Amino acid sequence: MTERPAPSSRSRSRAKSRTESSSISLERAVLAATLDPVVVIDAWGVIQSASDSIERVFGWKPSDLTGRNVSMLMPQPHRGAHNGYLERYRRTGQTTILNRARQFEAVRRDGELFPIELCVSRADVPGRDSPLFVGIIRDLGERKRFEQELGLVQTLTRLIGEARTLSEAMHETLREIIQATGWDYGEVWLHAGAADGGTDTAVVRGACWPRTGRRFAAMRAGASRLTARTHSGLVGRSWSAAESVWFDDLPKLSPRVFLRHHEATAAGLKAAAAIPIRCEDQTEALLLFFLRRSRRDDHRLLSLVTAAVAPLGQLIRRRNAEDALARHHDQLEQLVEERTAQLEKSRAQLHMADRMASIGTLAAGLGHDMNNVLLPVRARLNALRHSDPALPAAARHHLEGIQRSIAYLQQLADGLHYLALDPEREDATESATDLADWWRDVGVLIGKAAPKQVRLTAALRGDLPEVGVPAHGLTQAVLNLVVNAGEAIASMPQRRIGRIRLEAEPVERDGRSWVRLSVIDNGPGMSEEVRRRAFEMFFTTKPRGLGTGLGLSLVRKVVDAAGGVVEIESEKGRGTKVSMLLPIAARASSANGDAGGGRTAFVELTDGRAASLVRHFIESSGMTVVEPHACGGADCWLIEPLPGALNRVRSWRSARPRGRVVLWGAPSPRERSGWKSLGAITITRPDDLDDVRAALAEAASDR
Repeated sequence: MTERPAPSSRSRSRAKSRTESSSISLERAVLAATLDPVVVIDAWGVIQSASDSIERVFGWKPSDLTGRNVSMLMPQPHRGAHNGYLERYRRTGQTTILNRARQFEAVRRDGELFPIELCVSRADVPGRDSPLFVGIIRDLGERKRFEQELGLVQTLTRLIGEARTLSEAMHETLREIIQATGWDYGEVWLHAGAADGGTDTAVVRGACWPRTGRRFAAMRAGASRLTARTHSGLVGRSWSAAESVWFDDLPKLSPRVFLRHHEATAAGLKAAAAIPIRCEDQTEALLLFFLRRSRRDDHRLLSLVTAAVAPLGQLIRRRNAEDALARHHDQLEQLVEERTAQLEKSRAQLHMADRMASIGTLAAGLGHDMNNVLLPVRARLNALRHSDPALPAAARHHLEGIQRSIAYLQQLADGLHYLALDPEREDATESATDLADWWRDVGVLIGKAAPKQVRLTAALRGDLPEVGVPAHGLTQAVLNLVVNAGEAIASMPQRRIGRIRLEAEPVERDGRSWVRLSVIDNGPGMSEEVRRRAFEMFFTTKPRGLGTGLGLSLVRKVVDAAGGVVEIESEKGRGTKVSMLLPIAARASSANGDAGGGRTAFVELTDGRAASLVRHFIESSGMTVVEPHACGGADCWLIEPLPGALNRVRSWRSARPRGRVVLWGAPSPRERSGWKSLGAITITRPDDLDDVRAALAEAASDR
């Protein structure tokens, strides 16, 4: 057996060199293959080696770090304190960092801070007097960003879901993002429909944060006045871009591109971020944030916010639809309430109209029945007075007292008759009313409408021209004015002597002659608002049930129908004056004239009480009523259009060609032309005293 010679020292050296070289190659291969950065330092913190992945995470090449202190990868305060940590470990052998994972912040070559997870272990290398420390670094930036995105998405989703309106949801979204990013001012821009006739979309500001404060007041005000258009301006371009846009230098933007350039400059805003929120390839909202200075982390935050708000597009679209439905529901509810209120008001108005119609029917019935009773009484009193010239003085005194009472009752009956007539009759402009005569007929009735503590006086001159207003319409108008004035005076808290004065005077206006009839009171007066609305139908300041709101409206209708004007002069605490400017009548009434001139009339009516009434009116007009045996020589024949009456009147007219015919009621359509050929004067409403008087006055006048 042959023994092998022992290796020489040279061969041993070569073998050792190959082993060390192999170890170095292995170390380099391992360091090059690690995904997470690995840094090896000595006991004094000097970097001995680093993996290739250090460049991807930190931005440094491994060769740049070898021989330098590891503290260069740390931010303050750890950078300044790290050597002290190592010195204490060398002295005491105690540390809290070995063999456990700890989270810190590290600093990249460009100065950016980012979160890491650090695991440090000790390596005792044979032949070395001091240990080495191996640090494995895991970049937590991506994970942190994901966690931040997820947290922000969850927070924003919750806020939008809990918000009562989309506007509130957008305010909360801005507030949360500004708190998370540290940006200064934010706005939400929302779709507002198609722009004027073009393909662009109108975009308006929907919310902003902060909502108050002086610094961004001009920005808020400018946005509230601005309607942006897609594809133009900073807002419109960002809306159409469909991706987030960062504006580094706002002051350099043209004012035509950024319309609020001046406001942003005044607020010290230097940069902006525009983030569209989209759903199904459509932009639902645009988040616009402004900053007073750009920061190194802003682009990362822009990416974070962009990712966080991306899922909100569908949510915003749904809230938009829900808000639109809620608005529509509210509008329907409001419409139902308004319609219900209108129906209630209409029901009350119909009830009031029905009540007024009932009162009118009652007044008409009372007036008619009183006339039926009074006229025969008056006729018999007249006959009694003229039948015996030697009537004792005492009896004549009693007779005159009875006649005065009957005259008073007749005035009330005439007034009721006026009140019962429709004030809007079509013949208003053809009427002629003598104010003095009218007041003698209705003064008593209107005086009863004033409260006891109110004194009513009238100053109506006898030489005033007749006015073109029917007496019944004038009665109702003045009665309403007197009632209003009396109630206004009675409502005053302090006791005072109330006064209502009726005045009439001729005036000239606009080249025409008028009569101004005024009702003046010393009541509380009207405010400007009440005076402005006084003529509105159903407007009243009286408590419910005490006022209809129809009085002044009726006054205006009566005066308007006559072609006149109503004016109100009133001031709080100074009383009220309501003036009716009435046109002069086109023809003078001759009902009270002495046109009869000895003419005679024959009355042929089946209703005896109506016949007595007509005889009284005929005698008042100056004609003499003849008996049936003398009817052939009468100048006027008042007759009902009964069957056979037309032929009888034709025979009479053949003997009296200038004789006048007055019909008590409208004839049948078949005989209408025959009566018209005779020039018959028709009393279409025998229950209307004005019609009766006017027809008899026309018959009494010469042709």
